[in-house]
Amino acid sequence: MNKKSHNSLNNIIQKDNLVVLGKYKDEFHFYLDYILKEQNKIDIKSNMIIFTSLENQNLEELLDKKTIAFINSDDKDYKNKKDSLTKYSKLEVKKFGLESLDNNAYILYKNYNDLGWDIIAKIEDKIVSYRFPFMAEELISISLGSLLCAYHLGIDIHIFADKFYKLKSFKNSGELYTIKLNSKKIYLYERCSKDNSESHEEFFKLVENMKPKKGTKLFLITSEKFLYTDTKKKEIDRQSLAKSIKDSNIDSFICIEKYYNSDTILHIQLRYLLDNVINKMNNNDIVILKGLSKDIFNFLMKNINRENIKIEKIENKNTMKNENEALKTLRTIKPSDIDDFKEAVNKAERKGWVYYFPMIYFFSLTNKREMLIEKKDDALNLFMFDQFNKSSKPRLQQYIPTLSSNLDEQQKALEKMYLFKGEKKAHIVRVDQDDVFKLKEYFNSMKFYYKRSEYMYDPSNYEDLSGKKFRNFRQNLNRMDKYDNISVVPYEMKYQEECLKLYDEWSVRQGVKYEDVTDEQYTKNTIKNFDLFSNEDLNGIVILKDETIISYVFGGEISDKVLCMYIAKSNLSYRGVQFFCAYSVFSNNKKYKLANNNEGLSKGLNEFKKQLVPVGKHKVYRARISV
Repeated sequence: MNKKSHNSLNNIIQKDNLVVLGKYKDEFHFYLDYILKEQNKIDIKSNMIIFTSLENQNLEELLDKKTIAFINSDDKDYKNKKDSLTKYSKLEVKKFGLESLDNNAYILYKNYNDLGWDIIAKIEDKIVSYRFPFMAEELISISLGSLLCAYHLGIDIHIFADKFYKLKSFKNSGELYTIKLNSKKIYLYERCSKDNSESHEEFFKLVENMKPKKGTKLFLITSEKFLYTDTKKKEIDRQSLAKSIKDSNIDSFICIEKYYNSDTILHIQLRYLLDNVINKMNNNDIVILKGLSKDIFNFLMKNINRENIKIEKIENKNTMKNENEALKTLRTIKPSDIDDFKEAVNKAERKGWVYYFPMIYFFSLTNKREMLIEKKDDALNLFMFDQFNKSSKPRLQQYIPTLSSNLDEQQKALEKMYLFKGEKKAHIVRVDQDDVFKLKEYFNSMKFYYKRSEYMYDPSNYEDLSGKKFRNFRQNLNRMDKYDNISVVPYEMKYQEECLKLYDEWSVRQGVKYEDVTDEQYTKNTIKNFDLFSNEDLNGIVILKDETIISYVFGGEISDKVLCMYIAKSNLSYRGVQFFCAYSVFSNNKKYKLANNNEGLSKGLNEFKKQLVPVGKHKVYRARISV
């Protein structure tokens, strides 16, 4: 990669038709440079300019090309940077940071171990796992920025995420060793080589982030010169130093000096160090070497080895390789996936409520989970990825069995979950009764657990509602006759606020009765984003009384033969309105052989759905396998 100067612009990294603006030596460029150097076989075809520093940038010169600005939302100056870009209408802004907020790249999981981080992150529509070999937590967000940049260059970010663990030469790296003494394993972290570039504030902040395991301790071996003089040779304020040491979680420190080039004094200090520090340390304690001259460091390392203490350098390992491999063919779902999904559902002749794609999509619009899709020529997989920001890894489960006529594809989906989890255990969240027999026959160790029964209706039965079995339905429907000025109209976005209000009122009055009701998020997402799908896939009607909404219902195709009655909420002070709502759906959709109205979440809802005269129930299970 070459550096060039250009008019008033700062340093420019240029490769083919990629131009990256900003300070070449900052952290972002360090990671990005590493990625680009590693991609020898990938042709970057992006016609874009990317800048990461706003200093002295004349953006008007750049906007004849596609221009993307990458901004770190964890930056203390983030708001000012973001606001300064609003005047450039052609500029696309991409944000990254540790928290989700509205970032294009953010962390789903991070775990600190062996003086580095195991990371799982979302980069636009991809989930990526990697080992980050530096301790400073603030640098994680910058690694996100470089991956986000690589994503928009068309680079396979999973390939390069696998290479992050090899990074060694950045200013925040150090050498990590293990000291094996009897049955104890102690960590030794050497940062002496960083003394000329690292301030006291940076060092002690770094130590704060080391977060030893519960019950372990941090020990600092340093020199008086380091403690009392900063990198600019200025004397350090003693009170500030004491506070920094206290805040840094360091439990004890010892100073080692070389007087008059005397190895004898060093031997005495070494013996004290061994007898009073290292021999008394516990398993997993950490020793940090900082501020020691090169000859003192070499002396210590050489002579500690002579004391029958085994010292081994730790080479960073890609501890997230399997997780990254499991995720590489997956991406988050989007509305345009509906055609491929419905085609697969039609081929498999599925009729479960869980196969209604708009529900799946709106269910995914939360920071609590991601719905991940995998498309192949002869198979389609849907996974649920959830339980983020916990001490353990997120959970990867198959949401529904593989949509394919080839059960070998189901085996591959199980192996993907085994790989991610690190053991041969997997879970399928929802299994239709039609799938249970063939899965049980193919996978002997798969266990099935009954989850629920969904009510199925025949829309052709609602044309005249004749017969004894519809008597109660007719009576409840006729109760609506006493209300004047009732009308049924298609849902439009102008009804959004009133429908949201009706949901909140329903929730206060009725929601407390149903402990298992968890539809708030996807119901409100549907109301707000209704126009993302066609009328065939997502249809809505509202029932008005004097221009006030008293009921609404959403539904659409599960498949060519099966309708989904997806969401229905009503003001129950109007007696019969629920029946009127159901009748409005069923009587206008007679082209479908069946309509799925989900389960009843309480005795009252079960009784109501029975009064709608179902033609049967559709059983749903969950499945687990442990090999």
